[in-house]
Amino acid sequence: IPTVSIGQDDGEALRDLIASQPETTAQLKLTSAVFDFAVSDALICEHVGVRLKTNHRRRSDLRVTLVSPQGTRSVLQAINGDNSRGPIDWTYWSVQHFYESSAGQWRLEVSDERNTSNGLGTVTYAALILDGVQIADLDHDGLDDAWELNIFGTLARGPRDDPDGDGY
Repeated sequence: IPTVSIGQDDGEALRDLIASQPETTAQLKLTSAVFDFAVSDALICEHVGVRLKTNHRRRSDLRVTLVSPQGTRSVLQAINGDNSRGPIDWTYWSVQHFYESSAGQWRLEVSDERNTSNGLGTVTYAALILDGVQIADLDHDGLDDAWELNIFGTLARGPRDDPDGDGY
């Protein structure tokens, strides 16, 4: 269960603001270092990797998340008990994006979940590694165009469509 703690004075000020302005909304957001990777090659993804180098003091504080062009989020590292430095040079692997198309904009987010003043660091290198089967996929939906044309007669269908209405 995610939690956030604030001091009593700030909490009471927030309570009073919401009482006087009930339409007030708030959003908690973790500030991340964001790296975008534009991929033009059409692959059906099998393994996706991120090679990451940092000079962070405590590996345990970092959260590393990869978001595919289809919006699938893969948490490669979450807060943990590893108090060593880094990752100095580490490759994270995921099969979370299995069968997705590689084409499009990938986003890597690296954040310090504890954000202690003595533990901040910098990402010095980030690379996206894609392993899969190359396909002809002009519409970037992850379906081979020849198969799509043979089965559906059009490229207008996508992998989440249900043209026969069977729920799958």
